[in-house]
Amino acid sequence: MEEENSDTRELSIEFTGSGSEYFGIWIVNILLTILTLGIYTAWAKVRTRKYFYNNTRMDGAIFDYHASPIAILKGWAIVVGVLIVQQVLSSINILYGLGLLLAIMAFIPWAMVRSRVFNLLNTSYRNVRFYFEREYKELYTIFLIAPLPIIVGYGLFFYVAISAESAEVTPDTGIMALAGVFILAGFVLLPYYLHRFYSFIITRSSFGRTPFENCSSAGAFYSIYLKAFGLGLLVGVAMMVVMGVSAGLADVADGVISVIMGVLAFVIYLIGIYYVIYFIEATKLNEIWGKTSIDGNRFISKLEPWGLMWVMLSNTVLIVITLGIYIPWAHVRMTRYRLNHLLIEVTGDMDNYIAKGHKEMGALGAELGDAMDFEISL
Repeated sequence: MEEENSDTRELSIEFTGSGSEYFGIWIVNILLTILTLGIYTAWAKVRTRKYFYNNTRMDGAIFDYHASPIAILKGWAIVVGVLIVQQVLSSINILYGLGLLLAIMAFIPWAMVRSRVFNLLNTSYRNVRFYFEREYKELYTIFLIAPLPIIVGYGLFFYVAISAESAEVTPDTGIMALAGVFILAGFVLLPYYLHRFYSFIITRSSFGRTPFENCSSAGAFYSIYLKAFGLGLLVGVAMMVVMGVSAGLADVADGVISVIMGVLAFVIYLIGIYYVIYFIEATKLNEIWGKTSIDGNRFISKLEPWGLMWVMLSNTVLIVITLGIYIPWAHVRMTRYRLNHLLIEVTGDMDNYIAKGHKEMGALGAELGDAMDFEISL
């Protein structure tokens, strides 16, 4: 009996594009979009995605994007038409416009799922397309329930504050406290619903008909946000210490030193807050991808908060300095950084897995439809 191949190897994901190449596509896209009064935007999106997908390589093969610009344009035309109607109704009667706006908001989760279906079905690797299950209930549950405590809390707060002001009385402290409880509960539940959202994106996606799996936990998300909260407190303490020293020096030292210490406190605060933001982003993505697998092949994400922060902030500075010209290089640089820190640990023969994907693709072609541009991704 032939022994089963159990060799495990790590496949890196490489991005081969360059800022100068993408600049040519980017500038033409902008010019044609302006000349066509926005109509070319759909073609610009397809050209951009195709460039980035075709320059993403894994195990010697590239990804591809097959969407029709016409399908995207139709989806956008519907959205623009609805928004125009909403503005017209608002000008007639603000309640009519508000009613349609609420209807549009109720439609967003459905449109996000449709968009995800469209984009994954038009994405392929080695001629096998990806797929997204048309499941709406989970996303509606997340979007309707997750913000509810915060909405109720702020609603109570503003209602009591405005009522008290109009009656010229002191706001009811009991109701104000209840509003605070609702708001706090909303923020406490946020990591739980974020975990559900990301898990939804991954577990409804598949390569061919082979689904992605994810074993991350809400507890891991709470750990990330608690650590970020602790880091935020440390940043605040460090800033307060520097400001205290600055205030003490104001009486005994030259004013310039006091100003320098004040600037230092601001720099510590700025760097610290940005680090907390990118600590959350990097560790969150590492947790999500690190607990994702497909058919026994698992992903490994090694994003670093400092590295992600440096790429993002330096990109922002260069975009400002160059008045936007650096945008293509910034996009390429961020894409390369993220993909360079993502690996997939493969067990067995990749060719057998690809062949399996081909066999499972039969029913997917009929499910291609119009695009609704409400992208959800990692």
